[in-house]
Amino acid sequence: FLAINIINGQTNYVIDSKVDIDRQTMIVSQTLTFKNSSKEKIDKVYLSDWANSYEGTESPLVKHLANQFNRSFYISAKSKLGFTKIMSLTNENVNLKWSRLKEQLDIIEVFLNRPLETSNEITLQLNYEIKIPDDKFTGYGINSNRRIFFRDFFVSISPFFDGKWLLQSNLGLRDNNN
Repeated sequence: FLAINIINGQTNYVIDSKVDIDRQTMIVSQTLTFKNSSKEKIDKVYLSDWANSYEGTESPLVKHLANQFNRSFYISAKSKLGFTKIMSLTNENVNLKWSRLKEQLDIIEVFLNRPLETSNEITLQLNYEIKIPDDKFTGYGINSNRRIFFRDFFVSISPFFDGKWLLQSNLGLRDNNN
């Protein structure tokens, strides 16, 4: 079991997870509280889901690695890849509509049920499963000795500066803006 509580100016995270080493998965229950510190209402939020960067050949991470002449994703068995399967994403026990960005499969756009006023907070509850990728792609994931090295595998709020969302995909550069 892993429990994490992180507080960051605009955002508070509470994360409970359980690793199933045999299935190479993590089951995660996460609460994310975001404060709108902008001067305007917002009607959607964006989440970084870097664990989903490993899901297949169309993610920005895979394209970046291919440009570096690393074709390991293309020749790997699907069982070696990783992804995030979201079971629920709610606010106040109400399901929220969400989707992944077409060109950035590791960014989730969440549509709020009502606009979030300036200085107000919203709490999102997420339940999801992470399929842990093989570590041969970026050094993060599970290795042949069944040891797990992970970084940026939990869902996080994308930064919101000057009324704009910074939508940064995982490119394997260890550059998460969180």
